[in-house]
Amino acid sequence: MNMNPEKPKANNEPAFDKKFYENRFSLLKKELPENLTPAEPDADTSAAEEKYKLYKRQGDFIAAIMHDLERAVQDKIIADDNLKQKVEEFLKSKFSIFTGQPTKREEIDKIKAMLDEVIEHLEKN
Repeated sequence: MNMNPEKPKANNEPAFDKKFYENRFSLLKKELPENLTPAEPDADTSAAEEKYKLYKRQGDFIAAIMHDLERAVQDKIIADDNLKQKVEEFLKSKFSIFTGQPTKREEIDKIKAMLDEVIEHLEKN
């Protein structure tokens, strides 16, 4: 999927359009790591390496989602005041992964719920 805009935008135009964000949030939701425990190490990797890879992947996804939500608000793609407030509260979340702890099930559920609400909003508007 090409995530780059077709042409450069003027300063007052959004970097990406609604369809971009709709596709992006759907893709991120689909690809969000569900597995909260590291894979069993094999002959080529240690348990610590598997744990690191899992945490890095989860952290990268969560950071990408938060960045894209913030950008969608800045681009006025998310303009509904109620949803905008929910997104802004979500962006204040202190996810475990950012303190070096494993992501918790309730955090994954919170992320999915936020993405579901945003995707639904974008599909309706």
